[in-house]
Amino acid sequence: MKNTKNQQKTRENNVVKKNKVEKYKYKHLILKSGFKNAIKNIFQLFGLAILIATTFMISMSVVITNGRINSNYKNILNTSVQHDFIVDVSNSPRVSFQEDQ
Repeated sequence: MKNTKNQQKTRENNVVKKNKVEKYKYKHLILKSGFKNAIKNIFQLFGLAILIATTFMISMSVVITNGRINSNYKNILNTSVQHDFIVDVSNSPRVSFQEDQ
């Protein structure tokens, strides 16, 4: 009875190991095929590299520009002399400025 349970567990372990090895083989074969095709189509690979580099440069310039604009905007807000105020327009003929809000 114990032998059959042990044999069944070893069979299950072997099946799991076999599946892992097969998955590794498939990944290896896919990568190998991809590199073979890339070598055959060297111009496509070169174009893809240029496209990736251009995309990277554009995205980095957008991030850097955004950061500089935000920092300059905050600097202007801190050094600005102008202040916001709230005007309360009611039914009276006078306009009152409430600067405490």
